[in-house]
Amino acid sequence: MSSRSDQLTPVMDAWYQRAVMASMYLTSLYRSLNDEKQVFNAFQAGSRARECAARLNLMGAVPELMHQFTTRYADEVERENAAWQILVEALAGLCAFFGIADGVGEGPAKGLSGARTATFKGLRRALIGYRTAFPETLLEEGISASIDRAATICAEAAVRDMIEDTEASGRKAVQAEIHRSIVEALKAEVTSTW
Repeated sequence: MSSRSDQLTPVMDAWYQRAVMASMYLTSLYRSLNDEKQVFNAFQAGSRARECAARLNLMGAVPELMHQFTTRYADEVERENAAWQILVEALAGLCAFFGIADGVGEGPAKGLSGARTATFKGLRRALIGYRTAFPETLLEEGISASIDRAATICAEAAVRDMIEDTEASGRKAVQAEIHRSIVEALKAEVTSTW
């Protein structure tokens, strides 16, 4: 599997765009509230995604994503919660990709060390910001749902990319194992952040 394989490329591109959109929304929100700590958290969480989206020429879709996002959620608190969930999901998905890339090569994928480190730091910063913004009960549910969505999307794309010629039942078993491994690794990352 190449670092930006056929099935994972559009998924990764969407995660970069969604992370940028969520980070931009949260940074703007917290600036308007004069909350510099949360401005820092939101901005830093999305910094690697912004760099990648700019380098990959993906920034053009961000304004439309922002419009769709702000019209979908009418309530500001609901929007804030959704933005943190989107940011955590996107960064968790990107982290899952790096984990898969490492697993295929039986160790850290060459050339991805800096990207992997920066993306994990972004995820940690997003988790800190989310935890600062919301109570533990809401937080736990939101993070679990975000991790599960990211793991599902990543596992589906990875299986389509890696084992196209395998029977459906075999693909489902591999997909379930990849999903389980991703969720386990990301939940360990969440636990280590607290």
